[in-house]
This record gives sequence, C-alpha cells and structure tokens, in this order.
Amino acid sequence: MAPAMVLAAARPPSPNITTEVFSYSNHTDVKRFNPCSSAAVVANDAFMFSVANISTTAEEYVVSPLQLPLVLNWTIGGGNCHAAKTEQTCLCKENSECYDPPWEDGYRCRCWTGYEGNPYIAPGCQDIDECSVAELNECKEPATCENTNGGYKCKCPQG
Repeated sequence: MAPAMVLAAARPPSPNITTEVFSYSNHTDVKRFNPCSSAAVVANDAFMFSVANISTTAEEYVVSPLQLPLVLNWTIGGGNCHAAKTEQTCLCKENSECYDPPWEDGYRCRCWTGYEGNPYIAPGCQDIDECSVAELNECKEPATCENTNGGYKCKCPQG
C-alpha cells in the first residue's frame, strides 16, 4: 500500500510559506475511514512518517496529542539593517541592536549583552540586575556586587 498522505513544505525566498497537501492515486489506496489529507509545519527531521499515521484516527490524536517542535525563521522587511537605519524604519528599541541574519533577507533585533526583554516593543530591553541573583555574578565575600547598566562590578572593601 502506498502512503496515503505526503507532507511537503516549501521554503520560498519570499516571506510567504507554502504548504502543499496531496495524496498518491487520489486517495484510492487509503482505507475507507481516512479519505482526508492533513499537513503541519514542523522542524526539519522532527516527524518520521509511518504506517501508523495512516491508521491513527483524529480522535486518537486528541487523547494522545502528537507534539512536534515548530521552528519559524523570520526577518523584518526585505532590506538589511543599514537600509532600515538609513530610511529610519528600523524597529529595534532601546538597549538593542539590529543584525542581519546570514542567508536571509531582512533584519532582526536582539538585546545587548546584560539586557533582556522584547527589543521590538517599547521600552525595549531592560537591564538585568546581576546582583539580585548570586549565579549571575562572580563577586565573592567580602566584595559586594554593584549593578551597572548591562553588567555589574565587584567592589572590595577598603583596607
């Protein structure tokens, strides 16, 4: 028996994602209870098609859901950081930087080292207080931790 469903996802150069669902022999080789096709976008190599996928009913997936990782690569616009900054259209907010992902059109934003948050939404990335969590700093007694913008300092007592 030929596979009843084929999952195919194309990665076109445009920002659109195309997913195609089709069946060999117009479903003629599929059991009568399963005249349908389905598709899902998942991470590469996360799903291995098997005969069990043909015989498993939708109700069985509700009881025991199939969970697969999904990876979406995305960028902003079709130009690079330089173009976005020149045109004053760069969406990166405070304490973040614009970068050009390799092999992709468009740009992304990321928080500077020592900052966290969403670099696309005001007020942008916020300073991490490394002194509030011992694992985030290397200050040892008798030194005290002093938080700084994007980092920290260990201050030793005088003497």
